[in-house]
Amino acid sequence: MRPLLARQLETCGSEYLFPSLEGKMLKRDNQLVDILRAALKRAGIIEGFNHICRRNGCGYRERRPDDKVTECPKCA
Repeated sequence: MRPLLARQLETCGSEYLFPSLEGKMLKRDNQLVDILRAALKRAGIIEGFNHICRRNGCGYRERRPDDKVTECPKCA
């Protein structure tokens, strides 16, 4: 991962690894998780997402290519 991050830092044209559109530091209310997820997916590092129902006792798990939040097919 380190070589990929180093290359990103070299090519982004900013002193920040994930700068704002203006090349400045992102604000605290940014969507960094979404930005990082999209960057990793574009780089081919993420191949899929584990969808896990968090309802107590359900236990549903599924691996899908997208990160779209959906209703649990087991317990709705």
